[in-house]
Amino acid sequence: MLNKLLRRNTSKIVERWLGLIFDTYGEDASDFFQKKGNRFANPVGSIFSTNAELIFSELINRNDKEHLSIFLQDVVKIRAIQELPPSEAVNFVYLLKKAIKPEVIDKRSDSISLNDYLDLQESIDQLALLTFDIYQEAREDINRIRINELKKYAAVINKQHDGSV
Repeated sequence: MLNKLLRRNTSKIVERWLGLIFDTYGEDASDFFQKKGNRFANPVGSIFSTNAELIFSELINRNDKEHLSIFLQDVVKIRAIQELPPSEAVNFVYLLKKAIKPEVIDKRSDSISLNDYLDLQESIDQLALLTFDIYQEAREDINRIRINELKKYAAVINKQHDGSV
């Protein structure tokens, strides 16, 4: 019954979730990200909007780890590039709990079991762990790229130095 409620209110929940995510960036950035526009003028807002809906839908419908991982990739890469601390980078997943809560509280009835609600909370916690793993991989990729760029730069400097002696 809980999943039926969540499916029925997907757009409200996702909008609320996106608002909470964008608010973590401050007022100006939040306003910009929330503007609907093309994906080239607002790539971060577009990626978050598209993927948040996919993540939420997958979570409440099938909860397939492989699909969730795919949908999380772009969002997590953005947060990794922004060099957020891991706790802040992954926090957007926990904001989903906050986005769902009003729907569950407002529509609370005997048909929504505590077990279903606790299972959903556990699924979100597992999603956060998966997100952390993806974040860690993205940070490692960024560091590998930086190291390779430094090696290239050092090789150019050495070559210039050797040529001028």
